[in-house]
Amino acid sequence: MQGAVGFHLREQRAAAARGAALNRLTADASTIQRYWPDAPVPKKPEPAQEPEPPRRKVPDEVASSQKALPPAPAVTVRPGRGSPSPPSEQVARDDDVEEDDEERELARATMDSLKTSEEMKQLRIMVQRDPKALERFLEHLTESNPELMKTIAAHQQEFLEIVTSGLAEEARQAAGCAKDDEDDEPLPPPVPVAPRASSRERAEKQQLKTKKALMPTTTSCHTIAVLHSPYSCAVCKSTKNLQLCSSCHCARFCSKEHQRQFWPRHQTVCRFLSSVKGGLLAQVSGMMWVQEALPKICEVWCKSRGAHPQPWELEQLVHLPRCRRCSKVPAALVCKGCNYAGYCSEECREADAEHKESWQCCQVGATAVVAAYMHKSGSAFPWDTRPSEEVVPDSIFEGGWQEFVKYAVLKGRDGTDFLKLPPVAQQTVIDSLSFPMSAIEGLYSCGRSLQRMAAKKLALKVHVLGAYGCTLADIWKYEEWVHRGCPQLQSLEIHFVGPEVPLHGAQKSSDHVERYIDLALCDRCQAKERKLRCYFHQCEVEDFLEEEIAASSSPPCFRVAYSPNFGKFDLGDPADKWEKVLRRIAELQDGVPLVVTERSNEDIVQDRVRAKQCGFSTLVLPRNTNFPSPLVLYDEVRTLEENPIGLTIWNMAMAVFKARSPDEAESDSDEEEDSEAEEGEKGEESPVSPEDVQEQKAEILKDIVDDMSQVARALQARNAPAEPRTPDSFSIGERVLVQRFKRATVSGMRCCGYPASVEVQHQDGSRRHYLPEELEHLSFEFSKQGGEPSSSSSTSASELSSIEAAALKEPLLSLKGPWTFEGSTFEDVAFSAEANPASFVVSLSARCDGGTGFRSPLTSRDEKPPSGYLFYVDNDDRWAFWVGDGVYW
Repeated sequence: MQGAVGFHLREQRAAAARGAALNRLTADASTIQRYWPDAPVPKKPEPAQEPEPPRRKVPDEVASSQKALPPAPAVTVRPGRGSPSPPSEQVARDDDVEEDDEERELARATMDSLKTSEEMKQLRIMVQRDPKALERFLEHLTESNPELMKTIAAHQQEFLEIVTSGLAEEARQAAGCAKDDEDDEPLPPPVPVAPRASSRERAEKQQLKTKKALMPTTTSCHTIAVLHSPYSCAVCKSTKNLQLCSSCHCARFCSKEHQRQFWPRHQTVCRFLSSVKGGLLAQVSGMMWVQEALPKICEVWCKSRGAHPQPWELEQLVHLPRCRRCSKVPAALVCKGCNYAGYCSEECREADAEHKESWQCCQVGATAVVAAYMHKSGSAFPWDTRPSEEVVPDSIFEGGWQEFVKYAVLKGRDGTDFLKLPPVAQQTVIDSLSFPMSAIEGLYSCGRSLQRMAAKKLALKVHVLGAYGCTLADIWKYEEWVHRGCPQLQSLEIHFVGPEVPLHGAQKSSDHVERYIDLALCDRCQAKERKLRCYFHQCEVEDFLEEEIAASSSPPCFRVAYSPNFGKFDLGDPADKWEKVLRRIAELQDGVPLVVTERSNEDIVQDRVRAKQCGFSTLVLPRNTNFPSPLVLYDEVRTLEENPIGLTIWNMAMAVFKARSPDEAESDSDEEEDSEAEEGEKGEESPVSPEDVQEQKAEILKDIVDDMSQVARALQARNAPAEPRTPDSFSIGERVLVQRFKRATVSGMRCCGYPASVEVQHQDGSRRHYLPEELEHLSFEFSKQGGEPSSSSSTSASELSSIEAAALKEPLLSLKGPWTFEGSTFEDVAFSAEANPASFVVSLSARCDGGTGFRSPLTSRDEKPPSGYLFYVDNDDRWAFWVGDGVYW
């Protein structure tokens, strides 16, 4: 209800709640006559004598204060202001004022006593725990003490202040900071609000985050350890417990922390791929990735972003996950074998099931594990080799790694034999040694071995052109050049040249704008006072050559380039840096051999063609090296027709070139004359015309492909799963190889307690049970020529040991059973000399159905001295065998 009437009703209800008298609206007779002329005039009722209301009890303090008050002054009425009230009305009004004062004083005293009461303290505690406690308290007070409830209702604001102020006060007391209102500490000054960052500041902040994210996460510079892969963790290269980026499906992480760490590098790529997932990526699916798809993706990137992708962004675009079967992008599934191949669906993964069983999958999977290890450790497993004291035999370069491991006495830095190292450690060691050994093999193949070069020089110099990650990782691997040099070699200088060469952590030279470090060699080299100094030149190779020519520096003994890919660009392309370098080296005519290694046969063929075009002749035709790295990656550039094995292998192929000169210079030594004569017998090759380039490439590639096909078939046959072995695959007396390194002889099969095992006797006479998978047949020898088994594939009894001969004879004593023993009876067999030879084989079958303690189905022993053998079941119901030697029982 609105208006004055509504306000009046609300006032009446409030007064009723306080228990006060209701102020009713009345009208006098003149007012009624004005609005209702015919209304009867009411008669005035006789005033009734109302009884005096009961006096309320007032506290003594209030009563004393009331008695002390002075009497109220007399009411006087001035003339013209109306007639004075009757005496009776004046007395009644004085009584109402006195009663109102008493009620206010009583309410004030009640509120003061309530403020310090124990009930209020309990109420504050309850309100702190439960906000609804105040509501329950008022409901209970309405029933138990209505008078107090009326007082609280009349003074609601004061009551709430009492409750809340008490809460704040108790909180200050609990915190130990209760103070008087006068001593309250001033409020602290307001914290200034930082102004909103501008767009430039936000861009600088984002650049700082990106720069921090671009910091290397490993101390290793090996390509495998730092290469971005969509199938491993983008930060730590782990292949376990990976989670796919939910937005672009093109990056994987092993944890949330690594995802946040990589996000500044992945942010722009992720948003771009998410925006073109259904359009551009669907269009490039199925195309040749490097030749067709990637240029189209980069073109759309430049149009949408207005700039070329940054190096870290381009790296992610180059390595987008693609289906191995249908080339669809992106591929959310991975191969369960190697974890380094992608599939777009389960159908494609099942259709490519043969890949999981291939040796390529196995080797790539091992490379993935090595990548995670090298990223975490920062280097390869430390190793040590023995320096050569004489001429390196030819068998090393013919047999490859198998002969080198034996000749160099390869072992871990802690003395562990190489064959006993973990597979991951073995692969890191072989990968590191493949770089110096492939160069040594190239020099040996062209008739200029490293020992021959160092025969008359105490100091050698080597130029490593176009040095990059793999070349610079584990720099101590080039100590092998010192070990394979002649014993008179005293010092070796290696110059690493290239724009990717790092300069941190090295000392600055005094006379060159370059840096160098002196490597700590092994104890044998230090005893001979040998030195190895590595120079690092972070510049273009062409600039380095010009500086060397201007300084009149002596030429190196050989130059080497690892995976340069000379034919990457067309001839005359301004972006091709190697063409200028090759032509400048050819102009020097210094006769220094250039050793080149590549990761595929197609690359080495292109290198040869480009070298001929730039003025080089071939000393060693492109061929497969005997010292390749075990680390491989899938070839994402070439088809299976161009690269039959489908992999790129570091230092897989090799060739050696020399600058071709129209006028042959005179030799300075007999050795150089012999070398040039050998080259003359081979004949200098004339420049190749453009029409013959394709034909020569096809012929060379055909020979290399045939060789690699044979290698692939041999590796596949070696890695093919063997037929499952059973104990029946062996026979008693057969020679076997236990766990691939210990020779032994089969002495029993399916022995009691080991129904699926084979018992063998080692060369020291000890016996043990093995599973059939742990044994290999050695019943025949291989001929040295063809590897076929010799004509006598079985071993005669005269060649066997006494234990083997005893196993092949007829049983000397056979006891027919079965017997049943209850623990109180036994069967005693009389002693016979024939049944107790120096060595013999015992075979029995027994089953224990109960009993406790030690239970033996067969015992053969002498009491004095205690010796013999015993088959028994121990207290834990386990079968055991005991042999006594006469010293103890």
